[in-house]
Amino acid sequence: MKFRSAATARAFLCASLLGFSAAIGASSQGKDEEAPEKQVQETPAGKVPELRKITPSVPVQGPAPRLQTAPGPVVPGTITPLPVPGPLPQAVQLQGLDQLQLKLQQTDLPVRVIVQYNQAAVDQGESRTTAANVSALKSDKLQAANDKTLTFVRARGIESFRPIPNLPLATMEVTRNQIGALQESGQFALVVEDKLSAPTLASSGTVIGVADAHALQARGAGTTIAILDTGVDRTHAFFGGRVVEGACYSSNVPSQGATSLCPGGATSVTTLASGGACTGSGSCDHGTHVAGIAAGDGATFDGVAPQAGIMSVQVFTLFTDSPGGPQNCANAGRASPCVLSYDSDQIRGLQRVAARREARNIVAANMSLGGGTNTGTCNGDVRKPVIDQLWAAGVATVISSGNSSQVNAVGAPGCISTAVTVGSTTDADAISGFSNMSNTVDLLAPGSNINSSVPGGGFQSKNGTSMAAPQVAGAIAALASLSPDTSISDIVNTLRTTGVNVTDGRTGGTVTRRRINLAAAAEQLAPRDDCITHNTASLSLVNRGGAGGWTITDGRSLMFAFGSNKAEGEAALAIIRKYGFDRTCYVGRPNASMTYLLAGTSSATAAHGSEDCISFNRNNLSVEQVGSQWRLTDGRSSMKMFPNNSEAQQALDAINRHRFNRQCYVGRPGPSFTYWLAE
Repeated sequence: MKFRSAATARAFLCASLLGFSAAIGASSQGKDEEAPEKQVQETPAGKVPELRKITPSVPVQGPAPRLQTAPGPVVPGTITPLPVPGPLPQAVQLQGLDQLQLKLQQTDLPVRVIVQYNQAAVDQGESRTTAANVSALKSDKLQAANDKTLTFVRARGIESFRPIPNLPLATMEVTRNQIGALQESGQFALVVEDKLSAPTLASSGTVIGVADAHALQARGAGTTIAILDTGVDRTHAFFGGRVVEGACYSSNVPSQGATSLCPGGATSVTTLASGGACTGSGSCDHGTHVAGIAAGDGATFDGVAPQAGIMSVQVFTLFTDSPGGPQNCANAGRASPCVLSYDSDQIRGLQRVAARREARNIVAANMSLGGGTNTGTCNGDVRKPVIDQLWAAGVATVISSGNSSQVNAVGAPGCISTAVTVGSTTDADAISGFSNMSNTVDLLAPGSNINSSVPGGGFQSKNGTSMAAPQVAGAIAALASLSPDTSISDIVNTLRTTGVNVTDGRTGGTVTRRRINLAAAAEQLAPRDDCITHNTASLSLVNRGGAGGWTITDGRSLMFAFGSNKAEGEAALAIIRKYGFDRTCYVGRPNASMTYLLAGTSSATAAHGSEDCISFNRNNLSVEQVGSQWRLTDGRSSMKMFPNNSEAQQALDAINRHRFNRQCYVGRPGPSFTYWLAE
């Protein structure tokens, strides 16, 4: 998604954020041109959509569990009280209040909520949210609104108020006797429950063409994938030291049995270690497994983007049920203790991804989590604005569709229109029995029996849309490394157009979507050879006389010159005819720094014993600067020199694309003719 100016981009972000109050009555109808297309489920105007009750399932093997929404606790914070401000703004209608009041009538426990400021609260002059007004939102206005609200809610016994930085959102925990204070404050346009999600749980590599894509150098080098999950064991050999960023956003809410999983019990930490795999629940291996699928690099099999960096963002909280007390694990269909994730912690995690995007070249954020069933889009979801922000900045938020076996619905946040939502297939290209499907799904990937890393250095096979989503996130990183000038939007569209059609054949299933084919997508985006074709049968060796000497020509143009050495010209012509070379390709014309020959679009794959060739290992090739030039080397010797890094990289791409592993010569030393052969 591209904007003509930074101001336009800010307007887009802020409009989507403060437009929630309008979206609560009816699902948003607008879509940006480059956002993933999804159908919108309309809600009658003025009617607040029902918050759907979650009915999760948690299989360990077989159908994988999907992140489920459960009643929500709170994030307490330690904030110094400020002086009581002047009169609060006149109260305005607070959307979502009636629904939460009804929920609180059914429990004696507090409920954790997310509130969104109205425009009057942030001193924009009017309560209606429009792009023009929201684009002018200033940090000092947000701070003033936070300060005023803090004093107000503390005076009413609400001690858990916690703003979400840089967004007109905050969390707090309220009882049935306190919920009315949110309306009384006049500060808010919207209040929703801070819902809970749970994790959605090497053969797939063959199905999507990983090896062929890697041969084209679609391996993720220079990119980073953010994994918002239960943390990643960064010491696992499968990652080879490529976990480059860490962060943790988790919550302490004693009334809900919630304990932060961040180091020291903090609720927000951004050290590398803070993104480590959580402990206390069997589901804490989920993030390490997901990260391995996206970017593992092993001795016998790889993840989809084995050279990509990994940013691990731990967004889960440990919950413990108690008799007569909170039952969040039971409500999510899980044994206590369990790990669940608040919407608000996910928002903070996505904000951190946005903050580190440029420094780490983050191209995808994977969220193998979710809950509920949504037959259309859910553009009123509080996570949408930051997902919009990432999409506009060139980061795809890849989300699993869910494991509830639905044929016409997906979970949230996968129902957000600007997310890239992924369903699961088997290796036989059938929709997995556990996978959710609907018109909201963007892409498919294998999610059945996927082998990947788990904490402690081992590997396990798991099932679920959780396993399908990171294959798409890895594919985006792999393609971004292959074609860095291609936008993320175009990369996602390439995955759509080059994939294999799979129709949901389950009872009631009708939706057809593309299962990604990374090899085909890489072939489409790979750099093209710069070649001149000729008819091999018309080639001849002629003596041009004088300085021209013996030259191979096709009758139209001069191709290779040998001076006075007729024997070398004859040897070269014999080689061209032997392999059927009919294309001469160049790096760096008009003064080419490298030439290579192809037969059609393919390299030659054999050599007879009399040919003078040197073998090399493509995996050891690298480009390094030597003075004002750039050298291609295999680690043992210098293979070729180039005038600039661009041509050296083009040459390396060509060698890998065509799988060359032998450089051959006629007339060494000082060869008059050079060609390349493959395995």
